[in-house]
Order: sequence, then C-alpha cells, then structure tokens
Amino acid sequence: MSTTHRIVADWHDDTFVLLAIHSPLEDYALAYALNRACDLRLKRTKNDSKDHTNATFPAFEWEDSLNDRYWKLVANRGISREKMHGDGFFVNHATFRTCYLVNKQKAVNYFLGIDSIEKASLELYMRNILSIPSISGVYTTTLKLKKNIIF
Repeated sequence: MSTTHRIVADWHDDTFVLLAIHSPLEDYALAYALNRACDLRLKRTKNDSKDHTNATFPAFEWEDSLNDRYWKLVANRGISREKMHGDGFFVNHATFRTCYLVNKQKAVNYFLGIDSIEKASLELYMRNILSIPSISGVYTTTLKLKKNIIF
C-alpha cells in the first residue's frame, strides 16, 4: 500500500527548495537551533501534518513577510495510533506505530521546505545549518513526486 500525500499548490514553482536534514535532535530543539543559526522564526503549527493513515508528523512554520518567503520544517518520522481489536488482556488498548512521511528516505530525519528562495541565499542558509553541531548533513532533495508531499 503506497502513501499519497498532497502539497500546497503554490509550492510547485522553481524557487521552492526542499532540504533533507540529518540530525538526532528532537523536533523542538532542531527548530530552536535553526532559528538561532539562520535567524528564522519557526513556530510549532497548531495542527501537525498528517497522512492518510492519520499518522502525525511534528511541523513548524514561519512566513517571512520581509523576504516574501515561507518556511516549513516537518519531521520525516511520525506516530500512528491504532486500537487493538479482538479478545484478550489488551482489548481496546491503543498501540503506537512509527511511520515515515517519505518511506524511501527513512535516513532523513527532517524536511525543510523553503518557498521563494534564490540560489545565493540558499547556499548561505545551508552553511549556517551545517554549522549546528548536532546536524550531520543537509542537502537539497528532489523527490520524483514532489507534488505529492504534504506540507
């Protein structure tokens, strides 16, 4: 069973960049570190991103009106809550399962989407992100079905 996700329509243009980030940091700690290193204002969204299985993926966003940019940080690993059915001791108890937003890139911990960014600014931000001690890698990623990713 394959997962189909949908992305906001205005994230399809040539100035949209999707960065893959490798880091063991918790989502809130990474958002804080990115805010400090890159002078961002990422804040937790009221509702986490979800896929069709109702797995939740922590998300942070910031609309930079000064530079006319939109930033969104989403964890690649999320949690799906399922109820156990049947007879026995654990009837009607919840179980939790780890899910991935992008199954083919399970090694990626986070995705950072940036809308309306030029190449020179992107390179500066990537250097600043790599300066964070707990980040082992950051690179631009192109997914075959970029239009099918939830952000």
